[in-house]
Amino acid sequence: PGVYEDLTLIAPANVLYGDIVKTIRDSTKLIYSVDLLGTHEGNISLRITYLDQSQNLDNTKVAKLRTKILNDLKENLKIRL
Repeated sequence: PGVYEDLTLIAPANVLYGDIVKTIRDSTKLIYSVDLLGTHEGNISLRITYLDQSQNLDNTKVAKLRTKILNDLKENLKIRL
């Protein structure tokens, strides 16, 4: 089964939603979906669903994926949590 988590990110005004989704998807092949939950004053709330067809994902694996995604967003788009 998939595992989902909601993240609220602080993004610069010039960053496009499509660039955020692309960066997240490029971070790991285990991204099943990225859905926009809402925006407010530069904050973007997303629901990220992870899915591994070969095994169940545990909290440790999801934490590693999240860390990689957040590092990529920070490095590439100057986005922070």
